[in-house]
Amino acid sequence: MTKELTVTKENVPATTGFGGEGLEGIEQSDLVLPKLWLMQAISKLVAEEEKFVAGNIVNSLTAELVDADNTNGPIDVVPIMMKKVWYEYETVGNKEELSRIFDHGPTTASLTPGPVQGTALFLRRAIQFFVMISKEVEGGPALPAMMNFMKTNYQTGKKLITFTVQSGMLKQPIWGTAYQFAAKKQTNDHGTFYVWDLVGKRKATADESKASAEWYNILKASKVQQETASVDSTVGGDDIPF
Repeated sequence: MTKELTVTKENVPATTGFGGEGLEGIEQSDLVLPKLWLMQAISKLVAEEEKFVAGNIVNSLTAELVDADNTNGPIDVVPIMMKKVWYEYETVGNKEELSRIFDHGPTTASLTPGPVQGTALFLRRAIQFFVMISKEVEGGPALPAMMNFMKTNYQTGKKLITFTVQSGMLKQPIWGTAYQFAAKKQTNDHGTFYVWDLVGKRKATADESKASAEWYNILKASKVQQETASVDSTVGGDDIPF
């Protein structure tokens, strides 16, 4: 199962400009964008396959550590754009199964997280940031990745929004700043788990800003969707165990 994102063509050029010789016909819909997984003890890649340990930060597309030297971070990322979405789950017995993801827009702004009265549905809101991973930009052409802030991570997503709004107030694009994220261990009545921790920021390099601006122009003209049919929250680290 995968949790990649597909970029589907919508009023954009047929080619991305990144194909190179032999790949001139590549289209937006041919690309999949990875997610940054924060491994949990219940993640399949931890509990069953034993490939990682809880707290590791993993690229969903390559199923590899984002930074082998700093397995739990901090990692540097440069934000490209943000969107808010709703995750809709269907309650089946004692489990919640993801049924769809839809935009948090004007027509859905009045929704509230939690059980939907009179149905077996449960809603959770999420903040999604598309980011460039600084370490990958250093190595040459890189793909953006998506960071998902939901449940306990939602407040960290709002913190990142606040910082990016400050950049906008200074008439600067959000990709003028790089942010450092690390895995933070927490424990409560439900158990031990890891959340995103925004631990610092710095001025983005010229290469980071350039790559981010190029991908912003692609993403803003594209309809970016998450494939919900194959999503399994236990494969990666989207969900924390409560």
